[in-house]
Amino acid sequence: MINSSVWYRHWLEIRFTLPTLMVAALLIGLWPGITVTGMGPAGGPAGETTFATTFEHTGPVFQAMQKTRLAQSIGEQDLFAWAVFAERISTLGCFTAALLLAGNGIMFVWSPRDASVSYTLTLPVSRVHLIWTRFVAGWLAALLAAGLALLIECAMLLVQGRGVPFVPLALSVVFSVPILMAWNAILGVPIMAIRGTWLLLIFFPLFVMSVPWAWHTVTAFPASGEVPWGALAALLGITAFGLVATILAARVKEF
Repeated sequence: MINSSVWYRHWLEIRFTLPTLMVAALLIGLWPGITVTGMGPAGGPAGETTFATTFEHTGPVFQAMQKTRLAQSIGEQDLFAWAVFAERISTLGCFTAALLLAGNGIMFVWSPRDASVSYTLTLPVSRVHLIWTRFVAGWLAALLAAGLALLIECAMLLVQGRGVPFVPLALSVVFSVPILMAWNAILGVPIMAIRGTWLLLIFFPLFVMSVPWAWHTVTAFPASGEVPWGALAALLGITAFGLVATILAARVKEF
């Protein structure tokens, strides 16, 4: 009964962020499909915007993937659809999900609209239990959004009659999970002192600096078959540090 109450409490909090999270997933899934709509093959009829010229100065991940093993095995348009999806899921997608869902069960980023979540500290459970279950709840909600983005992307490409590079798309989602876990965990401590918009403003520079690392993490294996062991180990370490720090800080903080 107690465990059910804890998970229900997490649901009361998370449900207010789900609409925004689903919109983010929708945009992530639609963007690559919309981008390649109407693109003709390089060397197409006169007056037609060609795929090669359109993306000559855009798509940083796409440009970086040109000489990879994946580029040799799938078409250029499939490569671009995957590259843009990987770029979005590793940066905007993960950061948005982590910011919306970050919380430790005691404090949370955005003020709740439902006062029923305020009974958190009246539950007969330890703060450690409250924190790790809240982390898992946020992680599962973010995975749901990532899966939705993947399904939307595949559906968009199918509707357009284009190929669906499902394996690299799915692998990028899998390798985005450690990034999401790390962001979610590391935001656990700051939200005890910083709320909402200020948290976004303070962490935005760190997010920008982490972008190349995130791109490498989600593209290395799908594109070249190389597992980014160093990045994965660092992300797991950050996750562990964030959770431990949150638990230690929550034990001594008065609410």
